[in-house]
Amino acid sequence: MNKKVFSALLLLISITMSCEQVQNDQVVVEGYLKGIADQKIILSANGEEVDTTTAIDGKFTFKRTIRPATALNLILEDKDYMILEGGKIQNPYQALLMADNGQHISVEIMVEDPDNPNRTHSGHIVPEVTIVNNSPAQLKVRELNAELDKAFSKRDEDNQKVFDKLNIDWSKEKPLEGRSQEELDVLEKARATSRKIYKDKEQFLVTTHKENTNNLKGLLAMIQLESRSMRNDSLLLAKGVSIENLSEDVKNSGLRVYYKNRKQQYQALLNAKASIKIGGNYKNFKAQDVDGNTVDFSSLVTEGNYVLLDFWASWCGPCRAENPNVLKQYNKYHDKGFDVVAYSLDKSKNSWIKAIKEDGMPWTQLSDLEGFKSNVVQDYGVFAIPDNVLIDGTTGKIMRTGLRGKWLDETLGKIFDDK
Repeated sequence: MNKKVFSALLLLISITMSCEQVQNDQVVVEGYLKGIADQKIILSANGEEVDTTTAIDGKFTFKRTIRPATALNLILEDKDYMILEGGKIQNPYQALLMADNGQHISVEIMVEDPDNPNRTHSGHIVPEVTIVNNSPAQLKVRELNAELDKAFSKRDEDNQKVFDKLNIDWSKEKPLEGRSQEELDVLEKARATSRKIYKDKEQFLVTTHKENTNNLKGLLAMIQLESRSMRNDSLLLAKGVSIENLSEDVKNSGLRVYYKNRKQQYQALLNAKASIKIGGNYKNFKAQDVDGNTVDFSSLVTEGNYVLLDFWASWCGPCRAENPNVLKQYNKYHDKGFDVVAYSLDKSKNSWIKAIKEDGMPWTQLSDLEGFKSNVVQDYGVFAIPDNVLIDGTTGKIMRTGLRGKWLDETLGKIFDDK
């Protein structure tokens, strides 16, 4: 019997032996920390933090009345930990579990060796998470995932093997240079297969939505469609996908609230992104540096200099890969008036400072340690990182956005090489 199954059985036994009566109008979430110090635990429901408690001797409990099919997340006070379902790296907006009233849910959050954790993600410790949860909403999630796996997992895996066999280094400027025509033909066929699988999944989800308008699967399918580059409501409507197709019970579910909140957040980011345009004024803000001092960004944007406001995080692989290039440009042009102000989307101060030292970044570092919830991040419409804005200090105008690699080099070269 593997360790995870054994943990699940122990959790199931603990639920069975619990003398607490679960009320029909409440959900009980019983949690256990193993290899993690007692600390404050935050409960998030449908994207909003709704309750806190403190673990005592590794145990904590939440009791709340919730909407049917509510999306729950657990957050540890110690930001060095990143809780993810099954320890997998997933979308940060994804729920840890789905819950209904009248259910007793058990969650074990474990780090096997606290002194030498072998599950890490860009400086964060990722505990093993074992969940016993038979809420009707969670069962619908499992049902849809199982159907998708049965229909597409082997096709995905087989096609990925073709890409892997080609062993193409896409980080190169000309990754296909020197490849034979036969290899290029294989690549094009694999790409065509990927497009076909993508379209087939899309149609599968459209059909699932239409055939499950009276239960949660219809909404789950719609949410997956919305996240698959179909964020435009008109594109969804053109395929017959609409929230109006769903029953009133589904419309009033917690997951519907979660989904609605996410769409509103996305639209707010779209509006903010639209305001960050070339020729427009930069947005000022105040944030703390690594020493806890409050810094006014405008004090760093001065006449005669050019400032790259760079959004990054210690856990972001592409950001860390780009840092050496930014450092190269900084060393090349700093004496001529080029400066960098980095704004981190980290939540863990330890991980943030460690990455600054590892990457040898000498420029100003700011953060509020709020991740994508940061007001600065939202004001600049940052959807993904790395991202940046190049500002002319003399005029206060935005010159360029999203500069990476050779584009950063070429842009700075045009500004400074004649100086």
